[in-house]
Amino acid sequence: MDASRSELVAAYWLYHAMSQGVRAERLESDLHLWACEAVSELVFEGDPLSAIVVVDDLLSASGSDACDVGAGPLEDLLSSRGQEVITLVLERCRESAPWRRAVGCVWLDAADRVGLDALAEYLPPRK
Repeated sequence: MDASRSELVAAYWLYHAMSQGVRAERLESDLHLWACEAVSELVFEGDPLSAIVVVDDLLSASGSDACDVGAGPLEDLLSSRGQEVITLVLERCRESAPWRRAVGCVWLDAADRVGLDALAEYLPPRK
């Protein structure tokens, strides 16, 4: 991982940790909000492969939480661009427990699931 992606991932997780802390930490977490915004911009507007690589990086970071990634940037990626990335996500799910856990935390409504049937075994069941 290059230095800029490493910095992005570190700031992303620091923001998440600090935003859950005591008041002073929550206020200071705003210094790292840029990382969440950068990930979101990449997911919605960036190159799909680059978005997948950032999700890879988030999931492989020390102390990462697969469900935070699944219910956040991965859910956004699948709901907005799922058909563009389904093959890459399936490959990762077959090879990676963190990816399977992350996809297991994605909640997609019926409209967002269109074209993503191949992920059904990894997605949480619909009620």
